[in-house]
Amino acid sequence: MEEQIKTIVKKVLEKNSWGIYFKGKPLIEMPVNGEASIYKLNDIHVSELEGAISDELKLIFEELNKQGDTECHTQQRQKIDRSSEEM
Repeated sequence: MEEQIKTIVKKVLEKNSWGIYFKGKPLIEMPVNGEASIYKLNDIHVSELEGAISDELKLIFEELNKQGDTECHTQQRQKIDRSSEEM
């Protein structure tokens, strides 16, 4: 699923000729000897985007696993309680 999400995001960016840049500092100053500086877009490479997507998905999966573990323990506890009541 992780690879599918990355592929979808990359396809959308490429299809629309979109790019991603650092919001806080969209331009990088590039000094030129003896002349006025030129500026370059401070863009994010696809590999950085893929890494960020992976990191976020890992956090989501960890949270879902924790919730699943909690629900599983709760259900087990309820079964134990019911068994105790029946005795």
